[in-house]
Amino acid sequence: MRLMNSKRFIDLAENQKKALPFCDSIKSFGISKQSDTFKMTGQENQTSSPQEDPLGRKLIEVVFEAAFAMAILLSSILSNSIVLYVINANSNLKTFINNVIRNLCIIDLLETLLIMPLWIVSIVEGRWIFSSVICSMSGYLFVAIANATLFSLMLIAVTRYFKVVKPHLYSKIFVGRKSAPRIFLASSWILPLITCCPPIFGWGQFLYNPLSCLCEYDWAFEKLNITYMVFLVATQPSPYIICWSYVRIYYTVRRNRIQICTRRNRAACQNAYNAETSCIQLSLGIACGVVLCWLPKAILVLMMAAGNKRLDFPMRVSSYLVFLACSLNPVIYGMINPQFKPAFKALFKREANDSNIRSIVLAASVTTTT
Repeated sequence: MRLMNSKRFIDLAENQKKALPFCDSIKSFGISKQSDTFKMTGQENQTSSPQEDPLGRKLIEVVFEAAFAMAILLSSILSNSIVLYVINANSNLKTFINNVIRNLCIIDLLETLLIMPLWIVSIVEGRWIFSSVICSMSGYLFVAIANATLFSLMLIAVTRYFKVVKPHLYSKIFVGRKSAPRIFLASSWILPLITCCPPIFGWGQFLYNPLSCLCEYDWAFEKLNITYMVFLVATQPSPYIICWSYVRIYYTVRRNRIQICTRRNRAACQNAYNAETSCIQLSLGIACGVVLCWLPKAILVLMMAAGNKRLDFPMRVSSYLVFLACSLNPVIYGMINPQFKPAFKALFKREANDSNIRSIVLAASVTTTT
């Protein structure tokens, strides 16, 4: 009898051991089901309150950010359009370097018209409301246009370098050969379109970044992403060439000024001094524009890729600076340029005369009717 009871006890213990994993699985399923339900209810609560901003901003913050973004968009359209009109309306401005400036204005206008509206909508909504295909295409265009801008800035710097430092080579490369300028301008478009397309085919990916309200490249430090980052840096030497070119231009202008001033020709020395001052102002304007608009974004991207997550406000500000470059480029390269100043003065003077004529005609028509 005792033997039978002991066998029953052993069988009962074995059955309990077999039932433990099943009970654990039921418990874990219940916990996971409960957590999934919690997630779903959280999402429902988030979507059920449309007035609540996904980024946790107040209404006044959303209005201010959207208004500032709209101001950048309108100023970019206005400044780039004015520079394009002045270059096309004046035959004496149709040089190769001015054609590059016109190319830069076209690139800035494309970024303004294609990327900024999506950016402004994402600022207002606090999230990406378009499809993933549009996100990938806008991310590709954003990176490609940014690289095309840097290539155009590099082309302007290299052209000015040859014109000031190597004038004999400038006439051979940029003036003597008619096909060379077209090749250089085409390369500023073709190279960025080629070097920025690998993420579309699986070498990395474009994702929506809620910190910057933009679809951009996923800069996470993963094996696939790091290889493309190295490739992109290797095929984008523009910042280094731009800095080197303007440093060489400054030293050449300074050396020429010293040589002219040693001849005791006061008028020539003053002209050389004015040229050096203009060169310094232009170089500082370009350096400040490039550093102010692009360097914060590059530093923050590296910090974010390294795992720093507390970059909400800096990343948002860096996006404004990147788009602000679209408004500053025509001012730095066009309106401050001494070659453009007579054309701008003539344009504004003509507009003032036209407005005066319209006011006189309107006043005359009013007096005749009365």
